[in-house]
Amino acid sequence: MLAFLLLGCANKKEKLITLNGLAFGTTYKIEYYDFGTDSKIKKGIDFVVRAINKSLSTYLPESDISEINKGNTPKI
Repeated sequence: MLAFLLLGCANKKEKLITLNGLAFGTTYKIEYYDFGTDSKIKKGIDFVVRAINKSLSTYLPESDISEINKGNTPKI
């Protein structure tokens, strides 16, 4: 039984995925384990980071918060 459990766990091909990027005026690093599933985690993370950055970044002159600070109405 112990050998079965150990071999069963060893068959999972987990892979450490590291995502790095620039956002919010700094860098970020996200690490997660991929077990070979067809996931869209990277695309989802990129989408969320871009959406937050476009909305709240004071480093981007065209971000929503920068437009508000200039007295302009943000583009939707």
